[in-house]
Amino acid sequence: MSQTSFGNIARPLNQAPLSIGAESVSQTLAERIPGREREWSRNLAHSLKHAESAIAHHVAALEAPEGEFGKVDTGSAAKQVADLCRSQRDILEACVKLRIEAELAASAFTDTGNNARTTSKNAHPRTWEAIPDFGMLRERAEGLLERLRGSTAAEIRWILDGVNTDIGGGD
Repeated sequence: MSQTSFGNIARPLNQAPLSIGAESVSQTLAERIPGREREWSRNLAHSLKHAESAIAHHVAALEAPEGEFGKVDTGSAAKQVADLCRSQRDILEACVKLRIEAELAASAFTDTGNNARTTSKNAHPRTWEAIPDFGMLRERAEGLLERLRGSTAAEIRWILDGVNTDIGGGD
């Protein structure tokens, strides 16, 4: 079993942008939806955009050669780092998809001006996509937030375990 030194890992781990992004999404989820669907959807898309940016920057910083995990390249520690980074990339992808859905939900309440009067020759009524399911949108955002918090906690535990190993705190 190979020993991994954590002495070269920069500390402290900067979790502030992730926390701010998660808190923004959490605040939006705490808002009431009924009667405010468009505004709520826009707010959710906006907060997801901030979270998306924070996650993307965080993952890039972790995976950079000079980043938090850049020096971990062998053994089980490298596998754990790869798993953490993969988990956060998956969360980023889910965040992007959910933001797009929130934007589409908000746009369902926007008049695009395509409601021109029809004549008998072109009597094609406006067809609507599915009505947005705001409850499902909220549930998926809550699940995403839970995944982000879990991944962040796992990352912090991993770093602290490494610190304890380096200084002998676990003896």
